[in-house]
Amino acid sequence: MRNTQLHEALVETISQFKPHLTHAVTLTFKTQAYVKPRSFERYYPAKGRLTYLNEEIAISTLNYFYQLLTSLLFGRDSKRTSTKAFSVPLMISSLEGLHNGKHLHAHLAIGNLPPNVDIYSAVARAWEGCDFGDRDIVVKPLSDSRGWITYITKEAEVGNLDALSLQDIKQPQIYLSALA
Repeated sequence: MRNTQLHEALVETISQFKPHLTHAVTLTFKTQAYVKPRSFERYYPAKGRLTYLNEEIAISTLNYFYQLLTSLLFGRDSKRTSTKAFSVPLMISSLEGLHNGKHLHAHLAIGNLPPNVDIYSAVARAWEGCDFGDRDIVVKPLSDSRGWITYITKEAEVGNLDALSLQDIKQPQIYLSALA
């Protein structure tokens, strides 16, 4: 298969989430940050230790961002047994800039949000809480889901198939039963 065919297959696979996606988000990462482990605050200097961004840290930062965003949007409902199957956001993430020398950033497609929520402020607060979260945040309502999915998977067309990891798609448990 050529890269174009792989790209199209990836878009088709992710398109099953199209009806649930509502917002397009772009987040940029800092290239370095002072990281202070919260559990050992008294043993480390006030600033923490300087750490440089790599792929593993970027993925870890996105996972932590998802936890913070879930907590901000749904609160304790995301942990309650009776509501946790549907009280988490849907998040499809793609990392760009790992192999082409660009500034590392993430494109996200987000959905399954509670009604009447200010999504920009929730995303900004969650991204602020991440050590490697930079100030550049773009949040827009999603009008063309397929177009955004094609855009966030564009790195697959040039050979970077690791830009979007299918196992890192965060989704409510209730979607899994609907797809089965």
